[in-house]
Amino acid sequence: MTVAAGKSTDISFSTGDNFYSTERGNNFLLFLRDSSFYDAILQFPDGQRYQVHRLILSYVSDYFLKLFTQHPNRTVFEVQVEDRERLFPLVLHFVYGGDNVVNQDTAIQLLTMAETFEISKLKSLVGQFLVSSIGTKNATSILLRAIQYDAPDIKARCINVLAKQFCYVDPQEFTLLPYKVFLHIISHEQLNVKEEYELYRIISIYIKTNKLLESTSTTSPTMEEVTQLYSHVRYRFMTYSQLEEVVEDVTVPRDILVEDGMTRLAAWEAPNRVVPFIPRLQPRPRVSVSVEYKGDTGEGIIHWIATGCGRDLRQDPATKGIRVKASSVEKGEPGDLIRKKDSGVEMWTMDVPSSYITIDLGQGRQVIPTCYTLVHCNYNNDILRTWQFQGSNEEDNWMTLSKHINDDSLSGKFVPHSWPLTGVTKAFRYFRILQTGHNSSNRNFLVLSSFEIYGELFED
Repeated sequence: MTVAAGKSTDISFSTGDNFYSTERGNNFLLFLRDSSFYDAILQFPDGQRYQVHRLILSYVSDYFLKLFTQHPNRTVFEVQVEDRERLFPLVLHFVYGGDNVVNQDTAIQLLTMAETFEISKLKSLVGQFLVSSIGTKNATSILLRAIQYDAPDIKARCINVLAKQFCYVDPQEFTLLPYKVFLHIISHEQLNVKEEYELYRIISIYIKTNKLLESTSTTSPTMEEVTQLYSHVRYRFMTYSQLEEVVEDVTVPRDILVEDGMTRLAAWEAPNRVVPFIPRLQPRPRVSVSVEYKGDTGEGIIHWIATGCGRDLRQDPATKGIRVKASSVEKGEPGDLIRKKDSGVEMWTMDVPSSYITIDLGQGRQVIPTCYTLVHCNYNNDILRTWQFQGSNEEDNWMTLSKHINDDSLSGKFVPHSWPLTGVTKAFRYFRILQTGHNSSNRNFLVLSSFEIYGELFED
């Protein structure tokens, strides 16, 4: 995209990764590119000028409809909106062509522009992109941009993700956040903390990295505010050795340590004593990580675990404690169903009625499933048709979560299909595909290439 400063802009659009063509009945990009029949010029504070068409902008933007209606005889319009990253041409590209111009780098400012210029379709597009793309890896960077461009809805979404996935985020990322935002995260009611000592350590890293106790600036947190950070640690649930270390830290408020210590002692000497309802003195509620289905990408809960909570390259899920077993094996290995390889793999049970495959998520893990995915193998016959998808916590007493009778959804070589699960409110460690009828070849081979599951993951 070429932008000439100080004069009407000559816009040439690339067809790179920023643009994704969509169907739209009225595509006016030719008029924009050639500046044909323009009847208005938009001038930005940095000197950029854009030749546009009143009718087209008014149709999609309430902001420009009002502007052009109020000044029908004017040709040049001053637009008092900062565009530091020169993204307004992308807005025009969307308005004139209907193309998706959103990516990770442009999303936040495009959202701000969509709100400023009252372009509801662009706002919806960017909002959907951000909601679907915010995760452990990018929540901090998106949050910082949301703060920079004052996008409160996205800011709230990022804070929610960082709180619920707190124990999976690199502690150094939190040091980049403003004090009030960091405080908001650690005070979140769904803060995901596996050990209180880890929360203490992350707060200490934040304080030291940002030199909160060394700064003399009037805008920096005071000792009282540092105390507020430490007050969100639930010290009574630390081990003795951990408390020994914390006691040596003079920045941790003594009164909080005494109160937590007394409450812990009272649990032994006065077990019937009612603990005051102070959040810091209560056990944290069990929280989960939501891994939602976003298409047949194979990036579900098994992928999440295999990538170290979305932070690393994928490893064999077996190294993370996930196990797969089958009622019998004719071909392949059960573990192949959860390994991700460049070429497809396949696993067959023997030709035996009621064949099954069981997936064990591992000690301390449970999932409330909302969707699951199966993939057939490199073969057009013996396709799964009648089965039950089940869950259990003891590898017996199976609960049927969905039934399939003559379901021909699976078809084609290595083609995935996913099934939503509704009404499931219980979390399970074990899941099973139990074949309850003949396959497409009227035989009992249970043949699959891959399995994935989505939903709420709990880890102890």
